[in-house]
Amino acid sequence: MNNTRTKAAVIGGVLAGGAALALLSPAAPALASESGLNLAITVQGPATLVARGVAADVTIDVTCDGVQDPEAFVKLTERVGNWLVNGEGWAQLPACTGSPQRVVVRMMAQGDRPFATGTGLVTATASGCDETWSLCGSETTQETIRVTK
Repeated sequence: MNNTRTKAAVIGGVLAGGAALALLSPAAPALASESGLNLAITVQGPATLVARGVAADVTIDVTCDGVQDPEAFVKLTERVGNWLVNGEGWAQLPACTGSPQRVVVRMMAQGDRPFATGTGLVTATASGCDETWSLCGSETTQETIRVTK
């Protein structure tokens, strides 16, 4: 019995220490920035319905410098009634200039349910590699946005 309490205390201490380390450690995108990759992504709301909800357009701003063949992957999840409606889209980004560049990414609703006006969760990721293709990285953001007609 006493041995079980000791094990539980040790496991609890290890988990608490790991959680503190995770909170105090820099996020992965900082590593890409320190190594020379400059990549940032921002979601611009609202999302706009296309063809009565068959698809939705999400606008993103991507800032990058020294990144080859940048691309973006965007996912929209929206609750419509008792259902979750998902859509994903991909876009090849223009050449990096160091200034924000606006891109619209279209996502087709997957399954039998269309998107609708309301609120959705967008997960957007921009990725690319340096000029020598020796370092690749990505930056991800997640935003709650309105979905409008």
